[in-house]
Amino acid sequence: MNDIGIVIGFGVLVVGIIVAVSVYTARLQRLRREAIQQFAQELGLTFSAEDTEQFRTRLSEFQLFKEGRAQKLCNLLRAEAEGVQMSVFDYQFTTGSGKQQHTSHQTVLALESNSLLFPPLTLRPEGFLDAIAGAFGFRDIDFEEHPEFSRRFMLKSPNEEQTRKLFDTDIFQFFVERRDIALEGNRNKLIFYRRNKCVKPADLKTFLADGLQLNNMFATRMARLEQAADAETQSRSSLS
Repeated sequence: MNDIGIVIGFGVLVVGIIVAVSVYTARLQRLRREAIQQFAQELGLTFSAEDTEQFRTRLSEFQLFKEGRAQKLCNLLRAEAEGVQMSVFDYQFTTGSGKQQHTSHQTVLALESNSLLFPPLTLRPEGFLDAIAGAFGFRDIDFEEHPEFSRRFMLKSPNEEQTRKLFDTDIFQFFVERRDIALEGNRNKLIFYRRNKCVKPADLKTFLADGLQLNNMFATRMARLEQAADAETQSRSSLS
């Protein structure tokens, strides 16, 4: 076989591999979509295969949705109960280029409730580079009384005082038991996900339960803080 034949043969092989991978990926995506749709029917949730309503723009204040390019939201589940709007979806974006290009896939739970009032904050598992940055003075909100949480997570907010008040023993324990969780909060919204991890359809119920539990813990904590602030205001008024 001459050199041209070898090149043509190699090209055909490469194209064949690309086509096979594309077909296999498409099949996996179809099976996942069908399984999530079935899950939605069983729980009475609404399902959209694509983000036809541009739902992503409603969450544009969160850092996750500002990263990368070629952002895509799909397999959107939505429901509302007891004043809480719940949305679950698969989300991806691409960073880098060439050999350094990477597409990140994750399942995200978004919650919106009038019982929540967050300052802008981000929480994610702390990595090696974060530890190095900390040595150079980059600010991470730590809690001396909860060293394991502080060692495992990077917590940032422009309003440190208010953010510190939001965390109590139950919330610290929740995160310590789920070490790969990332969270962002802003006003009456929060998003909850594991970076670069898509939740299996069979595990969606547990994922939803964890997110709703976290929502309830923050809502309870915020209600107690509000009650304490009101009691303090009343006390000052009675003394004046």
